[in-house]
Amino acid sequence: MKLLLQTLIFSFLAFSITSCDKDDDMGGATVCAKAVTFMVDGVEVCATGTYTLGNGTSTAVTLVGDNGEGLTIIVLGAGAQPFAIPTGNAGYTSADGAAYTSTSGGLFTVTDNAETMDATFSFDAASSSGATVSITAGVMTDLPKR
Repeated sequence: MKLLLQTLIFSFLAFSITSCDKDDDMGGATVCAKAVTFMVDGVEVCATGTYTLGNGTSTAVTLVGDNGEGLTIIVLGAGAQPFAIPTGNAGYTSADGAAYTSTSGGLFTVTDNAETMDATFSFDAASSSGATVSITAGVMTDLPKR
């Protein structure tokens, strides 16, 4: 009887672990297998992209989200350090095509940029009509160099 009970418990655990989808709700957190995640007004975006170094004087990041969102960041300088995002040097394009440009106060912190880049970022942006979005909790892990 004990062996039967152990077998049933093991079977239930094995079924529970293997039956989860990668998109299943994990207590409010989503699973993103891409190099970049960020929040737009509290909604997570999963993205891919690349970065370039401009002769050691600038760093440019280009990203595309799962729903066609676009995000670009250009900072003056290169290397593993924090950078202020100047007004107008970052942009976000929503899935419906609305374009937003960064306002003051953004931060782009590079922790590694050899063959791949690890960084965090956040900035606020506004459209020409005055609508605003807040880009927060941006995390890049192993973003490839272009």
